[in-house]
Amino acid sequence: MKKGVNILYCSTMCSETMLSFLHKSSKQKPKYSIQKYHRLFAEGLTLNGVAITALISLPTSFASNRKLFWFKKREFYNDINYIYLPFINIPYLRQIMIVMGSFLYASIWSLKHKGKNSLIITDVLNVSISLSVLAATRIFKKNICGLVTDLPEMLDTIRNERRLSLMGKTATFLSTCFLSSFDLYIILTRQMNQVVNKNGKPSFILEGLVDSKISIAGTLGKELHSERIILYSGGIYKKYGIKKLLQAFHLLKDQNMRLHIYGSGEMEKEIEEFVKKDGRVFYFGVVPNHEIIDRQIKATILVNPRSSKEEFTLYSFPSKNLEYMVSGTPLITTQLPGIGEEYLNYVYVFEDESIDGISRKLKEILSKSDEDLERFGNRAREFVLKEKNNKIQAERFLKFLADNSLLES
Repeated sequence: MKKGVNILYCSTMCSETMLSFLHKSSKQKPKYSIQKYHRLFAEGLTLNGVAITALISLPTSFASNRKLFWFKKREFYNDINYIYLPFINIPYLRQIMIVMGSFLYASIWSLKHKGKNSLIITDVLNVSISLSVLAATRIFKKNICGLVTDLPEMLDTIRNERRLSLMGKTATFLSTCFLSSFDLYIILTRQMNQVVNKNGKPSFILEGLVDSKISIAGTLGKELHSERIILYSGGIYKKYGIKKLLQAFHLLKDQNMRLHIYGSGEMEKEIEEFVKKDGRVFYFGVVPNHEIIDRQIKATILVNPRSSKEEFTLYSFPSKNLEYMVSGTPLITTQLPGIGEEYLNYVYVFEDESIDGISRKLKEILSKSDEDLERFGNRAREFVLKEKNNKIQAERFLKFLADNSLLES
């Protein structure tokens, strides 16, 4: 079944070389978590013999990068054929060119692969590309899979974006309207299916992936430090529990403890003020993903303080949890409703999510020996590398397609 399968993968995913260029040249850095999710999934499909053409709307804008003309067309990287949609970087003109270009390319691709084992996957949060590709599939009668990593209306709530631009409000409205228009879905949690998939179409849960190329035994005997480092990386938003984490850490009196925070979001200035208040707190902003991975490995524990009481946690699986677990460094997380029971044997859990409760749990885990922490972290690493690597997850998806007769032949 896998032999001869062709997939057009429509998103903002970039090759690592393009992502590196955008990081160096852009004021607002690309969101690495979503880039990594798409890239690992696409590469996992290629490892299963699927031919992937990635139709890409670059994750940049005039506000983040003043380069005017973006006309790089193609790049072949890690067995994926990247097609970068050309545009002139002027508000509205950029969106118009992306819409026209993606509709034209998706139409040509659909005609070329008519009668062959083929499927189109699109990131529904990228409205410009998704709407036009969806229109092309309806004209040329191709199956299209909506990949939903977040609910559009929930993203605005999380980021506290009360002053969304007209373009932003329109994008949220449109993506919500056409959310139920796809032939099948890839979603992060079973709860998400109730909201997204109102027509009862086939759906596949893909909560996250880790790189199958990583060695299972890679962190045994890792370098130890005299300082006990707690590390958080990701969105810097109040709804992600960052303020509680800072307050809980401040209650810890051990001067040998450190809190390292990486990422961007609404709380950046507040964190910078807190750094002045407590010299054990360090804020590093946004750094390339390979640097984050290196620092996760060297940390004592990793933390995800996202409140389990927030509604949006029903519809999300924090990809950072898998990235944390594969580092071999122990993770302490809240018991989010979107996280399956199978994970709970491999993570420490904040049973009490109050400031005092978080502080007590941090103290409890940090009091464990280096050997105990290393053993626990490596159990988690082995679990995700065996059960959640991108080759296996992609293979499960292909079986789902076959079982539901969703590949056109």
